[in-house]
Amino acid sequence: MSHRGYMREEQYVGPYRLEKTLGKGQTGLVKMGVHCVTGKKVAVKIVNREKLSESVLQKVEREIAIMKLIEHPHVLGLYDVYENRRHLYLILEHVSGGELFDYLVRKGRLSPKEARRFFKQIISALDFCHSHCICEPVHPTFVVSLFGLTRFGVMLSMSTTAVIKLYVRI
Repeated sequence: MSHRGYMREEQYVGPYRLEKTLGKGQTGLVKMGVHCVTGKKVAVKIVNREKLSESVLQKVEREIAIMKLIEHPHVLGLYDVYENRRHLYLILEHVSGGELFDYLVRKGRLSPKEARRFFKQIISALDFCHSHCICEPVHPTFVVSLFGLTRFGVMLSMSTTAVIKLYVRI
């Protein structure tokens, strides 16, 4: 599933140099990563294994396996996974543009055209996930309440372990 022991000091995960923190959560944090050769920016989700129960860790590992098989323009891409005894390092697609919630606060009301564009992206991603048997009950309050979960892009959690993410492009 992943690479073991491929972390040099604390500033690197594999070939990625860790930079600023993009967000923090209960079980870890997300940092900007930059590939040392190509300069490509990624988001590195650092999950503290010690803060997860064995059953949750198994769910995370199962979802990682699923994420590696999924490719869609509005489902956050998982490029690679590194691990050691204490942490899982998920190398994720970096999504710039900020969160939809912040965008709405700044801009105010969306035009019908803009609202349709965002809605189409969300529906496209949900349809893709459902057609691949990745199903969670999603209702309007669930969607609205989860727009601000992360600091790197606009994402909607599709699971309780918050690994599979949908996002809209601003």
